[in-house]
Amino acid sequence: MWDGGEPSLISKFTLLPTNLGPFLDRLRTVAEESHLSWRLVGQALGVGLIRLEGRDPSVLLSAVLDLRKGLESGGGSVIILGCPVEIKLKTDVWGSPGDALDLMKSIKAQFDPAGTLNTGRFMGGI
Repeated sequence: MWDGGEPSLISKFTLLPTNLGPFLDRLRTVAEESHLSWRLVGQALGVGLIRLEGRDPSVLLSAVLDLRKGLESGGGSVIILGCPVEIKLKTDVWGSPGDALDLMKSIKAQFDPAGTLNTGRFMGGI
């Protein structure tokens, strides 16, 4: 699943099991429309890994953002595990923190008041 000749984007998805069928339909549609090849390893419990392959990193980014938008609206998530550097510079690989970002920043400030531990490496720039 991990070896390939073209640039690729590997992500982890989580969703409610009842949303798995519609998500797979959307994945197939997005990949076909974007001319991307894809592979998936997943569990019926709603967790899995996706590999998208294509020549243009901007197309990979657009595809994963489309998939992420659909999953996040239903309580799921897409976290980018591996991708070209130009994709990392254009998006937060963690996805949306939802309404928990302020709480996460507060906890980070308590445990790392000087901001020395991996600043900017987690969602929302934490």
